[in-house]
This record gives sequence, C-alpha cells and structure tokens, in this order.
Amino acid sequence: MYRRIGTQVIVGVGLVTAVTIGLMAAVIIRAHRAELIAQLTHGADQLSETVKSSTHEYMLENRREALQRQVEAIGAQTGIEKVRLFNKEGRIAFSSDRAEIDRVLDKRAEACYVCHAEGKPLERPSIQERARIFRGADGQRVLGIVNPILNQPGCWSASCHAHGPRETVLGVLDVTMPLAEVDRQISQSQARMAGLALVAIIASGLLIFRLNRRLVVLPVRALAAGTRRVAE
Repeated sequence: MYRRIGTQVIVGVGLVTAVTIGLMAAVIIRAHRAELIAQLTHGADQLSETVKSSTHEYMLENRREALQRQVEAIGAQTGIEKVRLFNKEGRIAFSSDRAEIDRVLDKRAEACYVCHAEGKPLERPSIQERARIFRGADGQRVLGIVNPILNQPGCWSASCHAHGPRETVLGVLDVTMPLAEVDRQISQSQARMAGLALVAIIASGLLIFRLNRRLVVLPVRALAAGTRRVAE
C-alpha cells in the first residue's frame, strides 16, 4: 500500500513539475523570439530612415540613375535582401533588383497593405503596422518594413516635380531583411532551453523521489508496521 501511495505522489508531483518547467521554458523562448524580432525590426526601421536620407537629394533633383545606383549599393550590403521604392500607384520605380522595375503590385500585396486601409492611404503608421514577416521565394523567412515617403515643401515646390501641395504620400520605401540568422539563434535557444528543461525535470524527479521516500514511504511503512503490531 505504501509503495502505491509513494508512486502516486511521485507521479503527481512529477507531472506538475514537468508541466511547470515546460511552460516556463516555452514562455522564455517566446519572449526571446519576440525580443530578437523587435530588435531587428527597430534596426530595419533605422536603416529605412537612413536610406530615405541618403536618397533625398537624388529624388529632389530627379537624378534617377544616381538614385538607382544608390539603391543597388544599399541592397548589396550584408544583411539586406532587397530595397525598393514604390510610387503611390504601387509601381516599382527603383529597386536593388533591376529586373522588377516598373512592375505594378496590387495594393493588397504584402508590401502595400500596411499603408492602405479600405483604399485610404495611411500617412504615419506605427513601426508594428509597417513591419511584416513572410516567406521569400526560397522559402526562408523575411522581415520587411515599409516607410512612407511624405510630400514636403521641397518636393512640391521643386521645378522638376509635378507633385501638388495637397498630396500627402508620394511613395513608399520597402526594405526587406533575411531572418535566417535570427531563426538560427531561435533554434539554438530552443535546443538549449529544451536541454535545460530536461535536466531540471530529471533533477527535480530525483529530489522528489528522495523526499517522497523520506516523508511519505518511510513514515507510512513505519505506520503500517505499528498497526500490525497493535493488531497482533
């Protein structure tokens, strides 16, 4: 009987401990994944602002070839998959991949929908609204962030531009970055956390076994022996 009681205590407490450790590991992994994505998203947003600043003069002066070369140079950097500039109609005006220039994207496409709600352009969406994660043509996950190019006095007052002062959004800058390195770090974190969780479960199981033997099995065994002596 005392063995059955001890086994039930060990199984019950062991299951509760294993589930608790497993949930804690899952929460930690999820928080770590979210932190990595948030850091990369913030870096991508800063990069998009840098690209806007570095190409601003080219856009004002309508130096299209110089702007295209600048976009290609930025897109060739390590950690960047692609840099594109869309006009307000969704046509790719400049891209680090020349083959897709002049291609028109539907406003419901993954690079456009964050700036449009029921056909109405959003002037200043938040970073979270401008970022999206999707799978590229090779099946790998990619982080993309769009940055609206707003109309400024220097844009509509320049002699070489036809933008009116009432236009708010002239186009969109789209920067995409591969998530292969982040996914690798997440996989390593999951493996390490799973190993630590397994070690913790085994260690807690051994501790529970020792405590169960000292606090449950031995006292119940002594009680059973005393009961038999009283019965005799």
